[in-house]
Amino acid sequence: MNFYESELPTKVKSCGVNLEQVGFVHPQNNGSQPWMPLAVKTGFLCVFWVTCRQYFKERTENKIESDLLRQIFGPQHFRSERSLFEKPQAPRFVIFIFESVSNFVARIWMWLLIFLIFLCAMVDRAMTGFRICYMSLFLLFLMVFQMSLQLWIKFLYGYWMFLIFYAMSILTVIYTYQFDNFDYYWEQYLNVHPTL
Repeated sequence: MNFYESELPTKVKSCGVNLEQVGFVHPQNNGSQPWMPLAVKTGFLCVFWVTCRQYFKERTENKIESDLLRQIFGPQHFRSERSLFEKPQAPRFVIFIFESVSNFVARIWMWLLIFLIFLCAMVDRAMTGFRICYMSLFLLFLMVFQMSLQLWIKFLYGYWMFLIFYAMSILTVIYTYQFDNFDYYWEQYLNVHPTL
């Protein structure tokens, strides 16, 4: 199907909004068949719903199984009798290897993320506010680690939650600058300077 600009506009002329930036494009103008983007999006949507259905189905089955065991053995015998229905345990050596490797990977991953925070703070020549904040987060992590291991362990959960929130906020703000005239909106309504 060949759509014309009057049937499927890519720009709203009254307010100057470019709809191509949010996905309203004519596929034949991009050199692909019109059904290809729709098929890909439909495929991703189907995979999402199948995965979601499988998750909720398994969760319901686990709840039904645990309720059935409680009815059969009663709440006081639930923990001891459940071992009859569990799969046999792996050998201790395999469990030890698995736990050792997972602990090592968790530690390496944590230090890798901290190193990446340091790189985010130091990569560019221009020093901006979010780079200064990344550097302060990096230094805070190292300072608490050197002060007390007990305090550092308690501090980690809140630190990672704040870091995730901060990084997602920065990415969202940076992502908005790809749209036409969005730097004007940031400057006009929130007084954010375009060079920030």
